[in-house]
Amino acid sequence: MDSSNFTFSTTYVTSPAFKNNYGDQAPFVMDWSIGNETCDVARNKPGPYACVSDNSDCFNSLNGPGYICNCSKGFHGNPYLQDPEHGCKDIDECKLPQLYRCTNGGVCSNRLGGYDCPCKFRWKGDAKAGTCIDHFPLAAKVVVGTIVGILIMVIITFLVILHKEKKKIAEFFKKNGGPTLEKATSIKIYKYEDLKSFLKRNNLIANGSFGEVYKGLLENKLVAV
Repeated sequence: MDSSNFTFSTTYVTSPAFKNNYGDQAPFVMDWSIGNETCDVARNKPGPYACVSDNSDCFNSLNGPGYICNCSKGFHGNPYLQDPEHGCKDIDECKLPQLYRCTNGGVCSNRLGGYDCPCKFRWKGDAKAGTCIDHFPLAAKVVVGTIVGILIMVIITFLVILHKEKKKIAEFFKKNGGPTLEKATSIKIYKYEDLKSFLKRNNLIANGSFGEVYKGLLENKLVAV
């Protein structure tokens, strides 16, 4: 039996102390190994080799000749079976948080033979050790929040002004007979893009109460714009 799990006492001989402490059963450990050769010899020797499962490792016996097989780190199952269903299979550590730590803001991601546990976005540290901390200080959060708030206010103000200007232009167009001009078949309406080539300082001929007047050629005719 394993000496670390059992301590003999003389009271066990003359009293029910052993039964009370161990329920009449002492901790028992069985040690065994395969054959009488080392892993290297057994692996390279013709004939049966016990560690046949994928992702299995061979270990020399510590208490005599022979060897034993275990699943590789990050895998569990039976290392003595080639059957992929019952042999050594990958452990999904993310489904066993009580055994594989990923805390304090960690984002668990399983991979073959192990798992990754980086800290969540904008955090730094080691999530496996539970030391993830937010490296974005409060002062920076306040500054960014203020900037974002101001930016939102500027955008809203711009949209309000733009809406008012569009409404003002529509009212100006209506006030100055725009709808009537649109209905008239003998009058041609030009867009600003058609006329903007005239709007240069060297074409300026007057500046009246309705605005600046420019001269230019439109469809080979001299016009005032």
